Amino acid sequence: MLKVEQMFRKVLLSAVQLPRLALAAIVATAFVLRIWRLDQNGFGAEYYSAAVQSMLQRWHNFFFNSFDPAGFISLDKPPVAFWIQVISAKIFGFNGMSVLMPQVLEGIAAILLAFHLVRRRFGVPAALLTSLFLAVMPVSVAVDRSSIPESCLVLLLMLSAWALTVAAERGSMRLLLLSMALVGLAFNVKLLAAFVVVPIFLAIYFAGAPIPAWRRLVHLSVAAVVLGAVSLWWLAAYDLTPPESRPYVAKSVHNSMLELAFSTYGLNILQDSKTKVSPLENRRRELASTLPTSTDPSEQRDQSPTALRSSATPSVTVTDAHQVPKASAGRSRNPFFDDVPVGPLRLAEPHLAGQVAWLFPLALIGLLTVFLLDKLSWPVTQPHLSLLLWSGWALTYAIVFSYDTDTFHGYYLVTVAPVLAMLAGVGIVRLWSPHCARGWPRLLLPAALLVTAAWQAYIEFESMGPMLGRGLNASSRFSAMLQQLGEWWVWLFFALLGGALFSVAGLLLARPRNTSSRGVSLLSRLAIGSGLVALLVMPIAWALSNVLVRVDTIVPSADISRLAGVTRNPWERYSPGFGVATDDPKLFDFLSNNHRGERFVLATPNAWLAAPIIIHTGKPVMAMGGFSGRDPALTHEDFARLVEEGQIRFVLIGGRGSFGRSRDSEARGQAITALAFRIGKPVDPVHWRSTSRRSERMDGAKKLIRRAGYRMQLYDLRPSADLFEPRMD
Repeated sequence: MLKVEQMFRKVLLSAVQLPRLALAAIVATAFVLRIWRLDQNGFGAEYYSAAVQSMLQRWHNFFFNSFDPAGFISLDKPPVAFWIQVISAKIFGFNGMSVLMPQVLEGIAAILLAFHLVRRRFGVPAALLTSLFLAVMPVSVAVDRSSIPESCLVLLLMLSAWALTVAAERGSMRLLLLSMALVGLAFNVKLLAAFVVVPIFLAIYFAGAPIPAWRRLVHLSVAAVVLGAVSLWWLAAYDLTPPESRPYVAKSVHNSMLELAFSTYGLNILQDSKTKVSPLENRRRELASTLPTSTDPSEQRDQSPTALRSSATPSVTVTDAHQVPKASAGRSRNPFFDDVPVGPLRLAEPHLAGQVAWLFPLALIGLLTVFLLDKLSWPVTQPHLSLLLWSGWALTYAIVFSYDTDTFHGYYLVTVAPVLAMLAGVGIVRLWSPHCARGWPRLLLPAALLVTAAWQAYIEFESMGPMLGRGLNASSRFSAMLQQLGEWWVWLFFALLGGALFSVAGLLLARPRNTSSRGVSLLSRLAIGSGLVALLVMPIAWALSNVLVRVDTIVPSADISRLAGVTRNPWERYSPGFGVATDDPKLFDFLSNNHRGERFVLATPNAWLAAPIIIHTGKPVMAMGGFSGRDPALTHEDFARLVEEGQIRFVLIGGRGSFGRSRDSEARGQAITALAFRIGKPVDPVHWRSTSRRSERMDGAKKLIRRAGYRMQLYDLRPSADLFEPRMD
């Protein structure tokens, strides 16, 4: 009897521990995907990492979110996510890992929170599947390995959803206010991107809170006040500070954070798409409008090898963050902007769908099954309330992204990754239940697996174009696949189809023994297992494209073609950042040794030229035109005054486009360039530019810079001062 009791306890203990072990394995997998080879990403998005270095130096920079150590211009985002990075760098020292690790941990926390949210209403199996799906979600892996603020945004929104769900269940105003306060913090991470879910959150509370309607309205009114207060306190403090006592607001015209939040990143995205061209086309038009027309004598004189502008039309398409060689024939996507036409099918574009939507059909069919078989009732049950919250979250973001006429990047879709994972996890478990019984509902699970496999095949088939050859139609692409059966990525494609077909066939052939899931045959269990493995093959491969290959971390994305040695972004081969043009140790040494106490050791046209210097030296470098060179933060009169006062030692003048692609920014750039010609003295490149080919990274980057027609010259604005003797290469 004692042995039987001990055996029973052992079995019970193993049953209790098994879910914990499974969750631990999933979290370990997620951690490996996010931490493995993370050092290859350097400092992540160098624009933001430079600000972390600057904020470490002064409390003033910390509070005002300054990009540079001297507090000249701010970042183009609120500070909460970067404050976390600064705290990490303060504790562990300023390096790439201390800047990137907060995003890794935020991603892991989001997985655990998703597990908790699903388990409390739908059980452990659905929760484990949810955490697994989110752990390998390509866009989540990509974003969590970068230093952009989206990881923090997602975690705060999920915490807010947890508080809102419990508040709606209990009718608790305190938890409702906590939920809105967390959304307010998320606003201070990514501005209005955090407000997309607010209407759904408020509607869920009103529909589900078990209290009288008038009390619900009172609670929601107070919640709106809390949301506004927490959201706007930092912006108000910033704008109420005299402009001379704070940095200029990046990407604003009138030096206002409120303008940045509600105009630059607000109402502009609502502009009619019929009157607003895509970012790619807009930059092409700007390039055409800024061809050499200046009468400035400095532009008409004969150009030397170190001249500032190329007389030929640059063979590049210029973006806010990069200069990129023009797309070749048959290339449909800009590597820095997902310029997919707006409309209801925008997110079905293969590259965008490949970031997050691999299990979308499974989530949709499972959700419809719940609502059709269980039937909605009033008042709404707690499980249905959670499903309505998650589906409303996904729907509102999908609508906003589908009709966003402003600059759009695929990594924005990380905001819907958790809810799609939760809906897919719940969907599989809900579809499994009718499969265990007799009748037509048992066909829903194999149908969902088949549709999901077909959807994944579409994404992958369309995405294999770069690996098979540009410009091929569907039939030619399939023929090319058959001719390359030895390639691993072709085998993955057929593994997806084969595994899905085996799963569907097994589920259709298996006969349920009774209405209990315990009576399901072994064939059914093997079939569903093989089906899940098949459906995870492609997402995992896409996720690994951010792990096994060095990528561009300022615009993170997943793309399986990288694993085959094909890239849409030529800069990814040489730099994980975006300031490779000035990422030169010799330049760092030169500036450090020749800084004589000036407020700015160097002035550059834009932030992406300044960022590597700030990161590696900590010296005050002015980005005269902000992120892309287009911000009106500095006029040529202001520049002349600062030079006269001895506040700037050197100025780095770049080629066409370094001050942005607009008439106003080009005019400012020409005026500043003319002043540098007149006052300054060119510094021989031997003093500050490396000539040795130290690495493939520098060699390849310089080739791209030459192809772009981009030339730089350093001017000494205090030519009477002594220069530090350079060391020889």
